[in-house]
Amino acid sequence: MDSDYQHELEMACTAVQLSSILTRRVQEATLSPENSISKADFSPVTVGDFAVQALLTAAIHGDPNCEDDTFLAEESADELRQNAPLLDKVWELIKEAKPSFSKPSFEDGPTSLATPTSSSETMEYIDFGGKNERSDGPRTWVFDPIDGTQTFLRGQQYTINCAFLRHGREEIGVIGCPNLKFDSSTVHEDDIDTAGFGLMIFAVRGKGTWVRPMQQSGVLLPATRIDRHGDTKTLDQLVWSDCSTYTSTITILQQQVAAKLNLSWPGVDLYSSILKYAALGLGRCSVCMRIFKFASWRSNMWDHAGGVLIFEEAGGKVTDLEGKRIDFSRGRKMADSGLNILQDVF
Repeated sequence: MDSDYQHELEMACTAVQLSSILTRRVQEATLSPENSISKADFSPVTVGDFAVQALLTAAIHGDPNCEDDTFLAEESADELRQNAPLLDKVWELIKEAKPSFSKPSFEDGPTSLATPTSSSETMEYIDFGGKNERSDGPRTWVFDPIDGTQTFLRGQQYTINCAFLRHGREEIGVIGCPNLKFDSSTVHEDDIDTAGFGLMIFAVRGKGTWVRPMQQSGVLLPATRIDRHGDTKTLDQLVWSDCSTYTSTITILQQQVAAKLNLSWPGVDLYSSILKYAALGLGRCSVCMRIFKFASWRSNMWDHAGGVLIFEEAGGKVTDLEGKRIDFSRGRKMADSGLNILQDVF
């Protein structure tokens, strides 16, 4: 692929692949209770979330071409500053990852990806994205270090999400799916790739959507362009995707929409929002809708940025409930305070 963002793309894909391998090792190990905490929204956070966010940020920020770029990401380091044992575990995991990040990774750039040099620098890198509120700058990277933490902790599917924005417009989207089988026509939480290391799906604006299997090293395997399947799908070929365990959505309304289309609900049953985008981009499902119970709900930037581009470059369309395009220039919550139509339909 020839792109103006080839350097950024290769750097992001390499960092996501190495981070994916790291999280696979974390997931395969038995997570003891002290390895996770509960945030204010009661979702679990593991050492992997913090470590990956720090590693992705350090890798991009350490590149001379990107040192002035800004970041927006899910986690802040506030919990780590109050929990020294957890910080120690995060730092140990980062030290474990350092050798793989320091090996030659790609041709068009430095011979290694930068990593944090200390636990205090780890927290600084995490807060680069965790404390930022803006997404309308000239160059912004958006990370979700582990999307689907609940399923991650159960040994099921999860993703690592990386997006690159120019003035709030997606230019690159990279999703690492460490447990997703490359040679399959569907996605299931418990259908884990035990023979390989999952897959990566990515897109560059105007250059299509691509997929490659992942491997342990920082060397990227050849990618295959995905046909624009969204342009040719007919109604009888559509496959719904939802999550049967969500408690924040009005599932009865979503079921009614699916029924009107004669589609089985929940169809491809997935917890991770970003995994749904990967499945949509791969053509393993076709439709997803969310209607939230509370008008105050606002979607998180990192649950959509990059994923929207991946689906649209494969021929899909993503809008809010009014049919408007998704606006990624609004910061962490993707909505003005007075907006009642929820931007979470794809």
